[in-house]
Amino acid sequence: MRIDGNTVIFEKIPTMIKVPAQFSKNKKPHFTFLIEEGCPYLKTMLDQRLTKEKLEPDNYIFRDDGTNS
Repeated sequence: MRIDGNTVIFEKIPTMIKVPAQFSKNKKPHFTFLIEEGCPYLKTMLDQRLTKEKLEPDNYIFRDDGTNS
């Protein structure tokens, strides 16, 4: 997945998601995958965020401050 301007583009499905250590149960970073069914939900959420903020490559999709929308 990539963000081009204000457009979310899924280059491959399933989409790989990096889970940083702080969000991992065992406190180790790992990868997981989002299947085709979940991609539209993620796109909708990110489209909403793009109307409010500029997302950079190092931004988390889900933040740990409780403000995921």
